[in-house]
Amino acid sequence: MCDREAIGSQVAREIATLRAAVDALISAHLNRIFFAELVHKTQAESSLSELLPKTEPNLVFIHLREVVTMTGLSRATIYRRLNANEFPAPAKIGGAARWSRTEVDEWISRMLAARSPKSIVTRVR
Repeated sequence: MCDREAIGSQVAREIATLRAAVDALISAHLNRIFFAELVHKTQAESSLSELLPKTEPNLVFIHLREVVTMTGLSRATIYRRLNANEFPAPAKIGGAARWSRTEVDEWISRMLAARSPKSIVTRVR
């Protein structure tokens, strides 16, 4: 009976060793699959972002009414300055003219920076 017990405990140790080896192989295989999928997903996302057009993060288009309100210029003056290349050009979106809010803001900033001190009128009471 002693031999049977010894053989049984040896078989149990070998089974435990085999289970540990199988668990390690399964874990390694699952890790390879996980990392392969992760790499594939990362490559797919990066190639997708390369295909998308590069745009400003805060790109907002506005209607002529808003441009008039922002600048204080009339429609006719805006188009006169546009034809003279003195005002940002609109983008055609669906056949309609829309201005980039950023470009209009930059134009206003340039106009304010370019004004001379003589053009500033103070009101005296």
